Amino acid sequence: MFFLLLCIEGLGVKVISNMNEIIFFIYVIILSISSIIALRISESALVSFISLQAILANLFVTKQIVLFGFIATASDALAVGCTLGLNLLQEYYGKAQAQKAVIVSFLCLVVYTILSALHVLYVPAPSDITQTCFTTILSGMPRIIAASLTAYFIVQNLDCWLYGKLKEKFNKPENNLRKL
Repeated sequence: MFFLLLCIEGLGVKVISNMNEIIFFIYVIILSISSIIALRISESALVSFISLQAILANLFVTKQIVLFGFIATASDALAVGCTLGLNLLQEYYGKAQAQKAVIVSFLCLVVYTILSALHVLYVPAPSDITQTCFTTILSGMPRIIAASLTAYFIVQNLDCWLYGKLKEKFNKPENNLRKL
């Protein structure tokens, strides 16, 4: 990967933008495989992985990138991963478990927000050189996560409802293609 970056460095922003798409797809593949592994381990492993993705999405949301010609956040693949995880959870363990996972990940985000705010309040040691980095990254978290929590809760509950409706409609013997 580093060699590829060195070779294309002089070719301009368009190539770097294409690198973002490659990284995005690698991200999605890693998250998809990890979701399937977590599903194979247990229901609680998948819920934990969904919660981890929700926290990471809110940490990485502050980085903006160009993706497919649009300005996006570096956390978009994690949003896809959360949705995949919830759909897997609902497929294998039912709608009630998927809704519990939304609540658990919502709680994790609230705790993360509180701890991020408290972390910045620590008085650093005189030798500390990371305080400004933490302040830069974490000081915006309460505002970002307040908006994110609202969107996350609405979207994931809507996803659970819609997935349930689609499952009812297509869970007939003549529609067994979805089982492939």
